Amino acid sequence: MKKMKLDFDIIYAYAWLTDLAGIEIKKIYKKPLVVHFHSLVYDRVGGNPDVLKYLYDYNYEIELEAV
Repeated sequence: MKKMKLDFDIIYAYAWLTDLAGIEIKKIYKKPLVVHFHSLVYDRVGGNPDVLKYLYDYNYEIELEAV
């Protein structure tokens, strides 16, 4: 990205798939980050505790870091 010499004012990340990239870009460019959640991991599994345990270990941690 630095070679491209992009000029921007804000970083936009949506959902857990792009949150980590947004966080890293924020650190490099020192720009504000806006995180947009369409749903949280809890919503995506309908509160099912068996599935929730697996996803919490990965997705939920990313969502918390982004927030």
